[in-house]
Amino acid sequence: MSQQPTTRIDTHFIAAGKYHDIDYPQLEIPKLLAEHPHIRATVAADYSGLERLDQCRFLITYTCDLMPAFDQAAQLRTLMEKGGRWMTVLILLIRDNDKGRIDCKALGQCRGHYEVPGMADFYLHNEMCACNYDVYYDPLRRTIHLAMRDGD
Repeated sequence: MSQQPTTRIDTHFIAAGKYHDIDYPQLEIPKLLAEHPHIRATVAADYSGLERLDQCRFLITYTCDLMPAFDQAAQLRTLMEKGGRWMTVLILLIRDNDKGRIDCKALGQCRGHYEVPGMADFYLHNEMCACNYDVYYDPLRRTIHLAMRDGD
């Protein structure tokens, strides 16, 4: 069994938005984080309460059509400037930013039957995209491991 770090690592997870099955990542991402007992996570449905980032080593977001306000963007920038990491599940991108890093993995979003109100009251085809495959979780796990690392 691998040795667990003795240092607590805090993270914050934001999952919200339109036209996607937000319930699925709200379940799956915390399960991946729970593989590391030293990670303590909070979960939010918007960008409010970002003062929480003062204690966090990394942020995870799964959002669609949700943007931070100007002051919230400043809090996100502060996380990056202090060497924090930001993992998004929307875009495939890795970008170093000052001391921080943004790791984005867009291997597919989920869409359930009830995710497109106003366009279709009942969406016929559940779309699980890459979430149907175990291999989808490998890059997510690797990104969590990278996010846990301290300042390299």
